[in-house]
Amino acid sequence: MEVRTPFGYKSAFALLKMVTIVAIATMTVGLVFGYVLMTEKVETAYKQMVIIDKAGSVYEKGMISYNKGRMYEYEDQAKTVFKLWYGLDEYNYDGNVEAALKLLGECGKEMIDTYNQSELKSKIVQKNLVMNAEVEGVSIDMNTVPVSGEVWGKQIVRRGTGEAGRWIKCRFVVIDTDRSRDNPHGCKLENWEIIESKGI
Repeated sequence: MEVRTPFGYKSAFALLKMVTIVAIATMTVGLVFGYVLMTEKVETAYKQMVIIDKAGSVYEKGMISYNKGRMYEYEDQAKTVFKLWYGLDEYNYDGNVEAALKLLGECGKEMIDTYNQSELKSKIVQKNLVMNAEVEGVSIDMNTVPVSGEVWGKQIVRRGTGEAGRWIKCRFVVIDTDRSRDNPHGCKLENWEIIESKGI
C-alpha cells in the first residue's frame, strides 16, 4: 500500500521555501527593531549619569542629566585645584604642584613660573611654612561658552605657633578633554586667576 503526503514534492519544496523566507523576514524585522531600540537606549544613557563617590555611595538618587553631572565634575575639579595649589608645605609641594598642573591648561605654565620666580618652595622649606587651603564655595556657569566658574576659600599660612590667612576668589574657564587616570573628570581649567584677595 502506497502512503502519499498531502503535498506533492514541488508543493513541499515551495512550502519550505515560503517558511524560510517568512522566518528570515521575521528575524530581519526583529533585528532592525532591536537595533533601533538599543540605539535609543544608548543615546539616552549618554545623556545621563550616576555620580558615585570613592566610598561607593551614589551622589544623587537615580539618573541625572549629563549637564548636571558635568557641573558636579567641574565643581570637584575646581575644589581639587584650589586645595592642591594653595595648600602646600615642604613635604607635599612637588606632589601637589604636579597633580594640579595635570588638571590645569596652559595657564599652569604661567602659574608655576610665578611660584618659581618667587622661590616659593625655598621659602616654605627655610621658614618651615605650612599652607592649608579650605574651599568655601564654587560657582559654575554652564551657559557660557566655554563654561566658566569661580571658586573661593581661605588660605591659612602657619609658622610655628603663629598664623596668617587670606580669603581668595579665583576665576577660570573649563575646557573638556579626554578622561585619564591623572584627569578622571576629563576637563582642564584654563585662565585661572585670583580676582579677589583680602587678609583675614
